[in-house]
Amino acid sequence: MWSRLTQRGLTPWRIGALLVCFALAVILLVTLIADIAPAASPHSLTSLPPPPPPSPNTDITHSPGTILFDSESPAASSLDEENSMAFLILGDWGEPGTNVTTIAARSETENVSFVLTLGDNFYDNGVRSVEDPLWQQTFERVYNDSVFQVPWYICVGNHDVDGLANAQAQIDYSQQSTRWNLPSLYHSTTVTLPDGETTLGIIILDTINLVERQDLEQVRWLQHTLASSSAEFLIVVGHTPIYSVGEHGSSAFLIANVLPLLQQYQVSVYLCGHNHGIQHLTLGGSEHAVESLQVGNTARFTVQGGGEYPPVAAAEDSGLVQVHYYWPHQQSVVTYCTEHIGGEDDGLCNAFAIGRVYRDSLHLTVFNRCISPQFHLSPLTPSLR
Repeated sequence: MWSRLTQRGLTPWRIGALLVCFALAVILLVTLIADIAPAASPHSLTSLPPPPPPSPNTDITHSPGTILFDSESPAASSLDEENSMAFLILGDWGEPGTNVTTIAARSETENVSFVLTLGDNFYDNGVRSVEDPLWQQTFERVYNDSVFQVPWYICVGNHDVDGLANAQAQIDYSQQSTRWNLPSLYHSTTVTLPDGETTLGIIILDTINLVERQDLEQVRWLQHTLASSSAEFLIVVGHTPIYSVGEHGSSAFLIANVLPLLQQYQVSVYLCGHNHGIQHLTLGGSEHAVESLQVGNTARFTVQGGGEYPPVAAAEDSGLVQVHYYWPHQQSVVTYCTEHIGGEDDGLCNAFAIGRVYRDSLHLTVFNRCISPQFHLSPLTPSLR
């Protein structure tokens, strides 16, 4: 064999050189494949470069204020009701045929000016087109009371964009409906109070694609939108919680890429859903903390048994998050709530919230008759300009 190779001019030295070149080529190929391969996990903190640092906002400093649980409603006598504005908050609400009598009555009492949704607008697989029957079964014929004939600012959830869902159909429906506002999967708007001066900035994220695709372009959009806002109050809405004690847990990607921006620009509150229950958490420790309120329709949820809540236990011990309230609690067995939806009990187990913005404070009230008629979180105060 060696004689035949030698006759062809392939000496041992040349054969060794060829083997070395072949080995180097294999190493180079493996390196190139590793560089272009997608990250192993959408929640990996080490797979992404950090987002660009926020530029200072020279126009206004947003303040998260303090959120507290009050046993009674805030004293109306000290607040300027005439120049306030109320809004309805619905999370994980897209069940066809839901009885919304209680929601309508409270919304009428509060005289809501608009509706914020927190995602999962249509169960289980979103809508297929603008003619999908679910538009009538879940939205048009359900929320048809006059109190709901106001702008709806829409956030999408996993049931709206994953699987068979056609998220573009929800965007297109904005062209057919005077209420439905979803110009793109992530968007923002600003509303002005009756005093003509105080403003509320609303920034709505598409956290499903943000997390699943590690969408740094959306992160940059969020940073730019926060930096350019001069609103007294800033609300950021996303379907996915940043921290959560619920079934789906916390999102490492949002903790690493979104929470620092909310802290930097001192967002008033982060509203989210996804876990079907109620949670109030303070995120980011004591300095530049961000309040988070999670409202998920409790008529559709996974029963939680006993035990601790591991998704945030380590962070809580480190002072990175404070868990003020969550329901269902440990040891809760509340499957009876599923019987109330659309039944004789007027859907009383549908959790929802009412926000009210005043010139100098923002109040949030959560309603769920499975635990108590209501509880209040108040106030959030902006810095004076």
